[in-house]
Amino acid sequence: MSDYIPIIKEYPHKCCNVKCVFAINDYFYIGRNGNASKFKITTGEFIMEYSNNDIFHSSVNSVYVKNDSIFTGSDDGIVRMFDIETGEVKMEYEHNMPVYYVLVCDNYLFTGCGDGIVRKINIDTGEVEMEYQHNRLVWSVCVSNGSIFAGCGDGMVKMFDIETGDLQKVFPHDEHVRTVCVSNGRIFTGCGDGMARMFDINTGETLMEYPHEDRVRSLCVIGNRLFTGCWDKKVRMFDIETGKLKNVFPHTDIVNSVCVCESNGSIFTGHRDGMVKKIPI
Repeated sequence: MSDYIPIIKEYPHKCCNVKCVFAINDYFYIGRNGNASKFKITTGEFIMEYSNNDIFHSSVNSVYVKNDSIFTGSDDGIVRMFDIETGEVKMEYEHNMPVYYVLVCDNYLFTGCGDGIVRKINIDTGEVEMEYQHNRLVWSVCVSNGSIFAGCGDGMVKMFDIETGDLQKVFPHDEHVRTVCVSNGRIFTGCGDGMARMFDINTGETLMEYPHEDRVRSLCVIGNRLFTGCWDKKVRMFDIETGKLKNVFPHTDIVNSVCVCESNGSIFTGHRDGMVKKIPI
C-alpha cells in the first residue's frame, strides 16, 4: 500500500446525513434531508439551496448537474429540475415511490426508483419514453454505448438496450448492488457482500474482485484506479488491473457517496455525519 498521504480538505455541514455528492468545475453539490445545496470548492462557501418545497423530511438521494440545471431525486417520489442559478423549479417528474438515482444523458433523464423501474424520460416534455423492469428497488443507474445498466436490491445488475428496452445481459451477485459504473468496456459494481467487482461487459466474466470489510455503497473509476466508499467508514483506492489496494482514507462515519471531479483533479466523498471531503488524486 502507498505511503502517500494527500492533503484532504474538509467541508463540515450541519446536517445528519450527506446522501450524495456531485462535483463539477468550481462547485460541489450535496443531497441531504429536505434539499440539495451548492458550495464553492475553493472556500466551502454556501452558494444556493434547492428546496423540496415544504417537505423537509424528504431526503434528496441523488443529484445530477447538466448545463444550467440541477436534477434531484427524492424520497417523496419526485424528480425536480431546478435552475442552477436562481433555484427556481423548472419541471417536476412524478414517480410512484422514492427515487434513488438520477442521471442525464443527451436530452433524457434516467431514474432509478423504489418500484423497481428505471425510466427514460424526455426532459422537455416529461413523457416517459421507456421503462426497464427490475424485481426490486433500483439503487444505481449508468448509461454507456447505447446500453443502460442498473444495480438492484435483488442482487442483479441488468443491462438493457436503451432504444428497444431489450434485456441484453444479467450480472448476478449474492446481495444487493448499491452502485454501478462502466469504464473501457468493463462494468464495476459495489455489493452488500463487501465486494467490489469488475466484469467484462461482452462475456459477463468476473475479471477482478476488490474485497472490503463491510458493504460497498459507492464507487468511481479514474484511469487505472478504482475508488470505493464503504460502510466501514473508509475510502479505498485500488489498482484496477492487479486488484492491489493502493491507499486507504479513513473517515469519521459511513461513506455514502464518492464522485470524481476531473477538472479539479480530486474525488469528493459524502458521509453520514454531514462531512464532505476533497481528496486530491
